Amino acid sequence: MEIKHTTLTQVDTVIETYKNTEGVDINYVCTTDLVTTDHPVDVFYRKEPHPQFGNNYFGLLIKNDAIEIVNADMVTNLHFGMVENDDGLLEYSRSANDAKAFKNGNTISGGRVRIKSNAPCDIFKIVDGNLQLEAKFDEYNTVDGTEEQ
Repeated sequence: MEIKHTTLTQVDTVIETYKNTEGVDINYVCTTDLVTTDHPVDVFYRKEPHPQFGNNYFGLLIKNDAIEIVNADMVTNLHFGMVENDDGLLEYSRSANDAKAFKNGNTISGGRVRIKSNAPCDIFKIVDGNLQLEAKFDEYNTVDGTEEQ
């Protein structure tokens, strides 16, 4: 099933700019909190680690009307709860206070801090730059959002 993302930046422009300046292909992964609650970043992936910083994932954070780049490798330790929206696409909450409610009755909130849903919730993790299904739940589910408790 396809995932609908709510991004902070124009992802296609970021990908094109990065390829032109760095000479490396990247792909958009997700938009999520990393360390600070309610400050989501657009996360991108490069297959080969950055030659200077050694990270495969980086995030673009909008702070005080400026874009900052942050190491986002820790995103692979996070869980993403997803529910079906009204168009049949999966959606996730980007941050702790990002609550989504759909006409079909499904809700999702809590970001990576705590996944809360009133509907069957699929849990995804990031592997090699892609969100991959880790578990399916058929009932209401609330779980902590990280492996490192």
